[in-house]
Amino acid sequence: MHIVHIINPYPSSDGSFDQQMQEWTMQSMLAAKRFLVHDAKISLCITRLEGDDVKIPKGFYELSTLTRQVRDVNPALTGKRLPLIQDILDKVREFQEVDFVIYTNMDIVVLPQFYDFVLDKIHQHDAVVINRRRIHSGHLTGPLSSIYADIGLSHPGFDCFVFHRTLLEAFQMEHICIGIPFLESSFTHHLSAVANSPLYVMDQHLTSHIGLEVMPKIQQDYYWHNRNEFFNKIHPRLKKDYRLRKFPYAELPFFKRLLKWGLNPSLFIFNYFALEHQSKWTQFLSFVREWRWRILQR
Repeated sequence: MHIVHIINPYPSSDGSFDQQMQEWTMQSMLAAKRFLVHDAKISLCITRLEGDDVKIPKGFYELSTLTRQVRDVNPALTGKRLPLIQDILDKVREFQEVDFVIYTNMDIVVLPQFYDFVLDKIHQHDAVVINRRRIHSGHLTGPLSSIYADIGLSHPGFDCFVFHRTLLEAFQMEHICIGIPFLESSFTHHLSAVANSPLYVMDQHLTSHIGLEVMPKIQQDYYWHNRNEFFNKIHPRLKKDYRLRKFPYAELPFFKRLLKWGLNPSLFIFNYFALEHQSKWTQFLSFVREWRWRILQR
């Protein structure tokens, strides 16, 4: 079993929040790899934007650089140089043999048991989505043991994605950039459409983010860029393959499922009603057919 865990570090000034957060992220990945109990190969990989100067600790493979960023595809944007998620994922193809791919943001610390947990689950699931825990910003100074020990608070979105290599061939993330809302929605809806048995791990102690914020302030033009990419290009293409059973909360009772969908920022309530209707209609047709065959057999 070969798992590639790919991340995208970015330049940050010495002593800044971003610099320390990225350091903990990469150190935690190295520690989780050392902790590994399963017999598996874990390749820790980075890809960076061309021209970015970032410090990479020993133990990471550096893949080829990213040659474009979101402002190249949308010149109206005037802020940060943010990579496109599809370009990052495409770098995995530089490996000859890969079984599963993991993508996490640069502010996600993985716990020591992370890779073993993933390996336990991917025997039954071709995709796993894991929610982070939020911990107090005072943990920024470390050490890692302190970050690990704080169970923290739950988080409603999705920011860790594990999926079988074959699913990557069905991914068409268009011009979605990282670090902006609708990245999570694009991942979640792709996996709900193309995976056979996705698993959603909502509230376990597997990953942490330093900081208690849920919806940080964002630059509106970047938000609308990702939003338009999702609703104009991605959602129309995928929606024919959506099935309620492959989305989060599918196992919950109707009203609880409705509430969870309505509150989760990565999901959309209009999709829920459409899928619920589809599911009920399918169940009704199955019921009618069953009774038809029973009557004919008498």
